[in-house]
Amino acid sequence: MSTKAKKAAKKAAKKTTARKRSGMRGKRYSVEEKQEIIDFVIAYNAENGRGGQSAAVKKYGLSALTVGAWLKKGGNAGKGGRITSSFATIAINKKVSELIDLGDSIRKAEVELEKLRARYSMLSSNIRSSI
Repeated sequence: MSTKAKKAAKKAAKKTTARKRSGMRGKRYSVEEKQEIIDFVIAYNAENGRGGQSAAVKKYGLSALTVGAWLKKGGNAGKGGRITSSFATIAINKKVSELIDLGDSIRKAEVELEKLRARYSMLSSNIRSSI
């Protein structure tokens, strides 16, 4: 083994040993923290079409792999979580909700229009009968 290879192996072993001794681990995120980040990604994508994962990586200082894993995890963020990764389903559900709201508004407007037509008809017939 060459001197460079020995030094590299020794350095790698030292890093591994130091990490084991210090108990270094990545930060553990709570379900609420994960959900906040996933909600941010979903909201960003809904507003901008895409790029939410990258924006979350920059905003929260996370690894893209971490955010991606949470998104892939789907309907569960651990115990009691609700992480959802299906952006298409979310977008469709949002549009369906908007359509339902719009349909309700149209129905209300149609009811009001019918009342106005009945009132107009009554007034116009009263005017005709008095002429």
